[in-house]
Amino acid sequence: MKKKNKNNHFELKNSNIKPLSSFTIFLIIFSSSISILAIVSIIINNTNITLLQTSSPLFYIIIVLIISEIAAMLVYIFYTKKITKGFEIIMEAADHIADGDFNYKIEKSIPKEFEPLKTRMNNVLENLKKLEISKNDYTAYFSHEFKTPLASIIGFAKILKNNDLSLTERNEYISIIIEESERLSKLANNNLLLNKIDNKTLILKKENILLNKQICDCVLLLEYKWNAKKINVNIEMNDNLYYYGDSGLLKEVWINIIDNAIKFTNELGTITISGKKENEKSIISITDDGIGMDNDTIKHIFDCYYQGDKSHYTNGNGLRLTIVKKILDLSNNQIDIDSELNYGTSITITLINKN
Repeated sequence: MKKKNKNNHFELKNSNIKPLSSFTIFLIIFSSSISILAIVSIIINNTNITLLQTSSPLFYIIIVLIISEIAAMLVYIFYTKKITKGFEIIMEAADHIADGDFNYKIEKSIPKEFEPLKTRMNNVLENLKKLEISKNDYTAYFSHEFKTPLASIIGFAKILKNNDLSLTERNEYISIIIEESERLSKLANNNLLLNKIDNKTLILKKENILLNKQICDCVLLLEYKWNAKKINVNIEMNDNLYYYGDSGLLKEVWINIIDNAIKFTNELGTITISGKKENEKSIISITDDGIGMDNDTIKHIFDCYYQGDKSHYTNGNGLRLTIVKKILDLSNNQIDIDSELNYGTSITITLINKN
């Protein structure tokens, strides 16, 4: 793991990569120095050097020191070459990352000291590859979501230029333009909110929230929608359920979930909202008897722009539950989904009170 210190340098933690030991360096310097001093001493004190015939212990000391120096130098060269090879392979991977090539993978043989670093580098490349794919998908989906209502607005605006239109037709087309404009506005606001959450630029304004009142207010806000489908909405909550958090963001959570429940519940259906307190947790469940979801839909339900039921495609932009999940993650809260195709969906929110 790399950890940045106060001096903006990086140091390797929990790594097997170690520099040459101080003993090795000392051995090289010491043997070199003694060898040179011994040779110089002999040259000065002997005008006629006959080392092969001398029986002086100095001769053997010099030989041992020279051999030690050569051995130390060979070890040093081998070790340096080995370490250099490892760094070259890692740096090659770093160059690919710098160039935006996340399909690269380190497959070359590498010194064992670098194996942990190799594994981590490959994990980084794999994660960056997934992030790049996600970013490209996000751009494609956003472009599509933006283009569709815009095309409708342009198309019906051109039709409105026809003076032969009846008042009924004209009002109908104006209503469509207004509806598509609101859809564009909601898309822009949702993406702006997601961007703030992802970039951690969202400032949380925390306060004590009476969940009973907030949820009832959200149900009333959406009354025109569930009344239009003659849906029966039941609220069964314990008294005085409180949560300490951002009221505006939490309201966004309830509106998105309840609106989704209304959207996927058939006429004359039922939506039940229940709430209870368990220790320091407030648990809210929103259950409907609507069309439900299959396992594949549940698996991708929090992905940006994902819409499992294509028959309701024009009623939203696939960001609602993405926003809900990200808002809840901000305070380490939890969302669980239990659903069965054709039998309905139950979404449970667990809010953890830390105050």
